[in-house]
Amino acid sequence: MCKKSTFLKMMFAVILFFGIHAKSIAQQNSYESFPFNTPNFFGSCDSIVTWNYVNNAWEVGTVFGFDLDKDGYLDEWRWWDKDGKLSNKISYTRNTMHNATSVLTATDFNGTMVFGKVDLAYNTNNWIETETAQGNYGSAWMNTQRFTYGYDSKGNMAKKEKEVWDNNNWVKKGESNFTYDANNHITGGVYTSTSGTPQDQNKFSYTYNANGDLTEMLEEVNSSGGTPVWKNFRKETTGYNSNNKKITNLVQEFDNGNWVNASLDSNLADGSSIKYTWENNAWMLSSKQACETVSSPTSPAAPSNLTLKKKKKKDDAKMELTWKDNSDNELGFYIYRSKDNVSWTKTDSVGMNVTAFTDSLLAYDTKYYYKVTAFNGVGSSAFSNTESETTLLGLTDVKNGIINLSVYPNPVSATLYVNAKLNQPEFVTISLTDITGKQTSIIHKWQTGDNAVQIKTSDLANGLYTIRISSSHISFTQKVVISH
Repeated sequence: MCKKSTFLKMMFAVILFFGIHAKSIAQQNSYESFPFNTPNFFGSCDSIVTWNYVNNAWEVGTVFGFDLDKDGYLDEWRWWDKDGKLSNKISYTRNTMHNATSVLTATDFNGTMVFGKVDLAYNTNNWIETETAQGNYGSAWMNTQRFTYGYDSKGNMAKKEKEVWDNNNWVKKGESNFTYDANNHITGGVYTSTSGTPQDQNKFSYTYNANGDLTEMLEEVNSSGGTPVWKNFRKETTGYNSNNKKITNLVQEFDNGNWVNASLDSNLADGSSIKYTWENNAWMLSSKQACETVSSPTSPAAPSNLTLKKKKKKDDAKMELTWKDNSDNELGFYIYRSKDNVSWTKTDSVGMNVTAFTDSLLAYDTKYYYKVTAFNGVGSSAFSNTESETTLLGLTDVKNGIINLSVYPNPVSATLYVNAKLNQPEFVTISLTDITGKQTSIIHKWQTGDNAVQIKTSDLANGLYTIRISSSHISFTQKVVISH
């Protein structure tokens, strides 16, 4: 089984404030530490490709590539968007115990790289003690949020506190407390908001089968402003095959006294997955992902037939590149640019099997040279042919209004608004992901006509986030800056 697929699910599943890996203890007991410090986590996979099912056809969504250090620990991972543009890169620094002490992220925000990092400190047992996130919004690092962990005598994470950096001080926003059974399985957890008067907000409980496998996670919410009155909100039910491998994960939401299907992940045991959403009382294809493995440890063959086509856009010139892919084991392609055919700059990269790239933010009436090379975990190929072209003059107004969908304001302080006008009902997943990979997702049933969603951002740390809105007919991504 491909372990990278499991990693993807953890990083991009609905990660609530106290997400827990239910059967793990000690340093491998949270979503924060598990992908940081687990050796040989990715097995034989070299990359993961995701697809979205849009307008009755599969389209590539994201491509993920990974590098391990000589001891098998995660060293770097990258992902490219559906247009083949490298959008995020995460690099790890480790101590002599192979624990990650710093995690550096780089995110492309409208052509500008925005940097963030997470610093991790450990106690004498090598369990994560603090996790501090920072953003770089100019020339200096700025604190954004911090998590502090407490453990019981068996090494289970018993408490997790969240703080945000506000007016040059750490301000506590909430805490989660957990309980475990004699087998160190998490049995429950309660999240308490400490913004204003402390109040319990979410409660989680966990059920296991005879093999100790997690079969159900139930989330309840407090429907009272005072003493908790717990009501069903959401649950996940996990199915296993005869070899105790997880094969299905069903998500349901509680609505008008009944559990209503929301999404289903299936085919989990063979290193891939297929996601369905529940629409009009039927399961509809939504997305899928699969492990891609390089068959032999060799660098890829060089691309060829590079061609250039100059274009104009509203505020700058651009160049469209196309080339021929001559290998079947590349993880992507590097694009190099020069103004004199002597000094070259690696300007960008695209994912595997992508044979086109648009270079934007260029000067008008300027000659540029380009060449391309393929790369994988072994190394890079020889260069393609070198081509040159001079950019055009003038401006062209470019409009893109396929669907009436808007997200505002940006930057945002307290509330982010999502407005959409649809011609048919849709179950829509809205996710908000920060630069460290932490994600919060919600599922809405949008009706025909106008729809509006408000997302509270006042409790989120300052920084760069990615909002994704997806359904069987919608695929929308936008960068959002939260600034209090």
